[in-house]
Amino acid sequence: MSRIRQFEEAGLAGMPALRADHYDGWLLRFGEGYSRRSNSVATLYPSTIDVAEKIRYCESAYAAAGLPCIFKLTDASTPDGLDDVLTARGYSREADTFVRARSIDAGLTRPTRVELLDSPGGDWLETRMQIDDEAAEGEDEILGRLLAATPTPAVYALIRHGGRGVACARATVSGGLVGLYGLQVAPEHRRQGLATDLTQARLWWASTQGAHRAFLQVMANNPGSQALQERLGFVEVYRYWYRLQP
Repeated sequence: MSRIRQFEEAGLAGMPALRADHYDGWLLRFGEGYSRRSNSVATLYPSTIDVAEKIRYCESAYAAAGLPCIFKLTDASTPDGLDDVLTARGYSREADTFVRARSIDAGLTRPTRVELLDSPGGDWLETRMQIDDEAAEGEDEILGRLLAATPTPAVYALIRHGGRGVACARATVSGGLVGLYGLQVAPEHRRQGLATDLTQARLWWASTQGAHRAFLQVMANNPGSQALQERLGFVEVYRYWYRLQP
C-alpha cells in the first residue's frame, strides 16, 4: 500500500490544483473543473472522523465551489470500505485507469526532433489545446495556471513539423519518480514514432534529474496507448478510479 501512496503523491504533484484543502487525511482539490484529477478528493491517509460525516463535508465543499463531488480511489484508499460506502450512496464509477511503471535505464539518448522546454507557455500550450479534441473554450487559461502551480521540476516536450507543433507531452519529477503526462499527437501525424520519441525524450530528461523510475496513467478503454506502453516496457503497478456524486 505504501508503494501506491508514493505514486499517488507524485501524481498529485505532477497535476496540481489551484486550491487544496487538507481534511482528516483526505485532500480536497479544486481546479475550476479542469480534469478529474485536479477536482477530486484524494483519499490517501488515515482518518479519524466518521466516514459519512466526511463525505457530507466534501459534498458541501464542492457544492460551494459549483462542482460535483468526486472521489479518486485506489486499493489503498482510507478508510477501508470507502468504495462500498460511496456505492451505497449512489456514486457512479468512472474512468478506470491503469498506473504503469518502468525503470529508467542508463545511457538514454534524447531524440533530436524533440524540443524540451522549461515552461508551457506559447507554442507548447497552443499545440496542446489544438490537438485535444475534447478541450473547451477557455480551458487553455485554466490549464496554464494549473501547470504554473506545479511544485516540482517539470519539462514540456514538443515536436514540430513545417514549423507547427504537431505533438507534445510533459513530465514532472518528485521523490525519484518521473510522471509522464499529457501525450498528444495530431491525428495526421500518428503512427510515425512521435509518441515513442516524446516518451524517450522525457525519460532522458528524467535521468538528468536523478529519477530512477517512470510512471504514467492510461485509461482502461484506451488499448492503443496501452499497447505502446507495453512496447516501451511499462508494466501495471495498480489501478485507480473515480466515484462521481449522483
